[in-house]
Amino acid sequence: MAKVGNLIVVGTYEEFVLGYAIVPDEFHEKKLTLVQTFACHSHRASVRSLAVGGTHLASGSTDETVRLYDIVNQVESGLLTHHDGTVNALAFTENGSHLITAGEDGTIAVIRTGSWFTEKKWVGTHSGSAVTGISVHPSGKLALSIGADNRIVTWNLVKGRKAYVTNVSSRCRHGWGVGDVQWSPSGSYYAVYMSSHAEVYSVEIAGVSHTISCSNRVTSIAFLDDNTILVGEESGEASIHNLEPPSVKGTEGKQEEIARFQAHERRVKCAKYLGPVEDGSRSALHFVTAGGSGRICLWELEESEVTKVCEVGTGCRVTCMTVVDLEKELKLKEENEAPSKKTIPRDTGAKLKTSEHSGSRKRKVSDGQESKPSNKKSLSKVNSPLKTNSASKTQKNTKMRSKTSNSEKLNQKVRSVNAGKWVVTPLE
Repeated sequence: MAKVGNLIVVGTYEEFVLGYAIVPDEFHEKKLTLVQTFACHSHRASVRSLAVGGTHLASGSTDETVRLYDIVNQVESGLLTHHDGTVNALAFTENGSHLITAGEDGTIAVIRTGSWFTEKKWVGTHSGSAVTGISVHPSGKLALSIGADNRIVTWNLVKGRKAYVTNVSSRCRHGWGVGDVQWSPSGSYYAVYMSSHAEVYSVEIAGVSHTISCSNRVTSIAFLDDNTILVGEESGEASIHNLEPPSVKGTEGKQEEIARFQAHERRVKCAKYLGPVEDGSRSALHFVTAGGSGRICLWELEESEVTKVCEVGTGCRVTCMTVVDLEKELKLKEENEAPSKKTIPRDTGAKLKTSEHSGSRKRKVSDGQESKPSNKKSLSKVNSPLKTNSASKTQKNTKMRSKTSNSEKLNQKVRSVNAGKWVVTPLE
């Protein structure tokens, strides 16, 4: 059984950030289901990016802001405004000490969590073009960015500078650029996709180790482990491929398609690995996908068999997704409470901005200033984001609303993590 209490968070075109918890089914204890736990309407335009680090959740939007949330206390905790355009990508370092943001304005910023100071800001990183994706190496020492210029840039986060540039323009066909970039769990590989194929790069050989060709345009990728990758397509199909390392340096390794299934009616918008099945008697793993139709599906892979565990409809158009392992993130928070050495050079020249929004005054952060809003907003729990759309614009994130019946039974089955710091509760 997958870890109960894990949280799947999605951003939507309708401006919502929605959270769904993995919980035991109300009528079958050995089965799982997805229950909506919160809906936050802080942004004033579509949500484009999400990331989680420690107990912090960050969302980026076309309204040019980054919203910060405390996922343990379920409150909105801050606002960053250092981008002059859509915030296309967000990524935390593995230990949660820094947040990296990338935007349509062509800038990449490195921000220390907690104080929320901008420690480094790179301008014009992709020849002045928009930065469309960012991924941090598990070591926290490297990062990869992709942009509208169809280049993959490697960043040295220790020295705070650009390390290497790979131009993939010649491999982008039919006008489609590089769609996403993802590191493998160990950091030995990273993958990108463009047009109707995905490429896996090996750090050891400093080049392409595998090429995966598809019959439709690729719309998402996700490593399930170092040797297994999921590829989602525009048709709604998804395929899982086993990767064998190259036997000879300078050549590509073999890849085998071990499973193909219809994940969604429309394109597979997002895919994320959840973890191994917590059973012990078998070797299987769980992953989650979100489709263009707004449905979120939880899947199980055992050998070459893919089985749908459960699904839920959001009622919105999903634009991005992240997964929160609450138990892991709470451990990271405890480890990072002690002061640590800075590994990224700082920029100076901080500026403080203030603005009026939703009838309350907030502090906005730009280039190195600290964000400490005076009034934290609770994440709202609602029946359906679409049904409460008009109400939420006037009462943003203020009250919890009803979600399910038989609340007492469900509450008994939902587990708490770390002595009750986080409890997935039924909606009242």
